[in-house]
Amino acid sequence: LAKLDSGDYDAIILAAAGLERMGFTDRVMPGKANIIDPDLMLPACGQGALSIELRSDDPETLALLQPLHHILDATTVCCERSMNRRLQGGCQVPISGFARLNGNELNMQARVGSISGAGPLIIKEKTIEIDMSKPWAEIKPIAEQLGTEVADMLLDAGAQAYLDEAYASNDAGVAAQMAANTGAE
Repeated sequence: LAKLDSGDYDAIILAAAGLERMGFTDRVMPGKANIIDPDLMLPACGQGALSIELRSDDPETLALLQPLHHILDATTVCCERSMNRRLQGGCQVPISGFARLNGNELNMQARVGSISGAGPLIIKEKTIEIDMSKPWAEIKPIAEQLGTEVADMLLDAGAQAYLDEAYASNDAGVAAQMAANTGAE
């Protein structure tokens, strides 16, 4: 926010949800700021989601945290992460994904681009019916399946060439991510 206050920027992107959560909605200047429509620019998978990690052998802490588990958000993030995992995405790979719930419909949109800009953006989307009244243990695999199916649609459309291009770059982040995914050192 210091750059926003000083005017030391040509353009700036801030997380609107974060500004709202911190009580800084007055910092978004009317007429000078826009919320980016996900139909124009999809976010990275899981963008804006908060999570808490705990040990698998700690049922007491799990029980304490259970009221914080928001099934609607967990469903969309689970779908997005499943797609990203299937594509072996990382921070340096041009993959975006955004899942939305509308009643009992779960929609997943995803895009993969070339890091060199050599080809067109590959865009895929799918919507399924999902019964959100069911317990999380039944919802989670359905959300994961949709994410995987959208990833496979991207791969079928040629996304692997873009992913290979990103993985083959000299970017250490991509090389480290690939090594971690394959177990190589």
